[in-house]
Amino acid sequence: MTNTYLWDYYYNERIDPHHQDLNTDEYQTYYNSERRYPQYGRLQTGVPYLIGFPGITYYEFDLSGDWTTTTTAYPQPNQLERQIITFASKAGEKISVSGQAGVTKENYTYVPNYLNRSFAAGTANTFVLNGEGSSYDAVPAAGTDQTTPVELYAFRPYFTKSSAARELTRSITFSEDYSQLKDEDDDQKKDEIGGTLNIYAKRKKIVVASTLSYTADVRIVTPAGITVAEFTVKPGHTVEVKADFSGMYIVHTLDGHYTKKVAVRK
Repeated sequence: MTNTYLWDYYYNERIDPHHQDLNTDEYQTYYNSERRYPQYGRLQTGVPYLIGFPGITYYEFDLSGDWTTTTTAYPQPNQLERQIITFASKAGEKISVSGQAGVTKENYTYVPNYLNRSFAAGTANTFVLNGEGSSYDAVPAAGTDQTTPVELYAFRPYFTKSSAARELTRSITFSEDYSQLKDEDDDQKKDEIGGTLNIYAKRKKIVVASTLSYTADVRIVTPAGITVAEFTVKPGHTVEVKADFSGMYIVHTLDGHYTKKVAVRK
């Protein structure tokens, strides 16, 4: 990582001591030079990834070049330039062209695509990236108002699902806006898959109790999309997570079967 913005414009006394904050912590010198993180795992060949990069809401770590320093002390430092992310393999690594077979996980298959394609309405169990790039939406079913094919550009992959996948799925979304998530009906799922996931709040804690027959991966986020906790709950087990702040939280399973809004009070 080569972003030394905090040091260059805030904590380096030779530039402007007025940008110093009142704390004398390690954070002030942590970003005074470029940093490498060799312990991070490398991406695996043939495995699809959805990667989110910091944007304008991440302030000095913004990679888009859109963030302006309107909240800093005078004089304002320069605006960050757009930064470039480079993916590079290890020296001498052999890279194979990904095949068309795709990768399947939990009844969903990620399919590489190298050509312009179109999917007629009624193409079952197919999810195509929308124009905004915010989600993979299901191709409309036959008999709906849409009659024109759904277009897919080259080098945009798509997803398919098996008939065993949950029929309620309408889109695969990776937006940060969790405020629109609606609570699912636990009674409906109890009949559908057996058992349930009880999610509720008590004083300064969020509780997830499972009577499911399988292990569930759970994530707790704020309405702004900030992850508070991520854990696995086994059948018959209960997990309690400390909530540092009072307010609204969204608890959801990574498979999309359960979503619950809970309010934590002091």
